[in-house]
Amino acid sequence: MSKYSYLATDEEVKQSLVPMGLYNFEGYYVAWQADADALQKVLPPPLKLESDIVRTYLCMIHNCTDLPRYRECNLTIKCSMNGSVGWYTLLMPVEGPGAEMAAYLGREGMKIPKKVADAFTIDRMGPMGRAQVVRGGVPLFDVKADINGQYNDPAAEEVFKDFVPGGTVNNDSFLFQYNKGYVEGKPAYFGGRMLLAACHLEMKKWEKATIEIELGETPNDPIAEIGVIKPIGGAYCVFDLFITGAQDMGEVDTAEGIKRVLKQRFDVGTYGHYEQEL
Repeated sequence: MSKYSYLATDEEVKQSLVPMGLYNFEGYYVAWQADADALQKVLPPPLKLESDIVRTYLCMIHNCTDLPRYRECNLTIKCSMNGSVGWYTLLMPVEGPGAEMAAYLGREGMKIPKKVADAFTIDRMGPMGRAQVVRGGVPLFDVKADINGQYNDPAAEEVFKDFVPGGTVNNDSFLFQYNKGYVEGKPAYFGGRMLLAACHLEMKKWEKATIEIELGETPNDPIAEIGVIKPIGGAYCVFDLFITGAQDMGEVDTAEGIKRVLKQRFDVGTYGHYEQEL
């Protein structure tokens, strides 16, 4: 006789709605100047670009309340809607023991564009740091850090002004929501809305670094489209991340939103470009 059941208890359903605790991110936070036109192009309307400097972390998440540890990269673009300012996640590759379920939870729960990476390396040897994310056999992110107490550019002081041990960093995040189903018997996307998730970081460690960054790309992940005009700076860091709620910002254009998010969330077969010869 089986010891387990597919039928969830009321308590299990209740627990599944409790926000997950994400503690002890360890790795690198980096910023660089990207192509402003390319950044605006990938934002679902009506989001408006606020800065051409993007923020990205590449970290091991050591302690999750609901999952084994895993690695995560989050490339975010500063933008606004109706007077509210936040960050939009362009892509979020994950890898490691907890990555598969982290991807499912992020995609189904909040429509975050998570994909599972092939490999994800985070290293530090004294003042030398390295982080690399590989997907489809191609390094999408390749970061080198000289942890020397300095940034590449003075602009980093403003970008990272709140990133101090013991400090709190606002990381409110825009999330494009939609449904895929049938309208009048035909498959369709519909119900486009924008959420603004209340998110913040609690910083534990921040060691300034001079960085080098290279972006790769594949048809599945055309991240090089946004470019690297110049690195701004980064740091070796440790922090916790909390999502405490979300505000419904209202209806948005579903068709225009899907044009932006389809390739962020799905590989080429989803939109008709997959070919295979037996």
